Amino acid sequence: MDRWEELAREIAAAEAERLEHERRELEAQRERERLWQWSQAHAAEVMNAIALTAARRADELGTRTGLRFAIRGPEHNRIHQPSSAQVWVVRVASHDRQIALYAYASPGSLPLVHYLLDGDVGWIRAPRRQRLVSFPGCRITPTASGEHLLRRLGRDGTTEPGADLEVDDLVFRAFELLLRGEAVRHAVKALPETVEAPPFSRRPTICD
Repeated sequence: MDRWEELAREIAAAEAERLEHERRELEAQRERERLWQWSQAHAAEVMNAIALTAARRADELGTRTGLRFAIRGPEHNRIHQPSSAQVWVVRVASHDRQIALYAYASPGSLPLVHYLLDGDVGWIRAPRRQRLVSFPGCRITPTASGEHLLRRLGRDGTTEPGADLEVDDLVFRAFELLLRGEAVRHAVKALPETVEAPPFSRRPTICD
């Protein structure tokens, strides 16, 4: 092999490697975009289902107990900083208490559903300033067929194997946290030092 042929082969090999790298990068970009579109669609779908289920359960519970509930949402907002994330919020209120279920979706990750409770008007009383308490709910994960599962989030923010939830489970937990003082106190004690949560609070505990 002369030196020109050797050079040509080296250049051809390097060009083939470059083109393969570009192909992989393009495919990865397309996959990220597919995941982002899927995440937005299914976060919206889950929150619409939560709103409908919450309204139905509020009517049923109101008939049984005489309590009055207000269901608002889902409200949809975009967070342009830092990563064009999106948030959907459903609020459940009764008298002076309110809890929010919110789904948070950001590019490159699967959507999360959390609960946000106002510590000043709920069962937790703040001594001075308003406090918010965020509790983990579930991660919305895709199935092989492109549908979704609601995977329960454990205390450390990771999904628990085999712990699939239904929308009614999420709604029941919201009403429980809203109405049962012991449920809130137990949930606060169970929160770890760190957990994956939307940026309402980097640490989903009581926040001043």
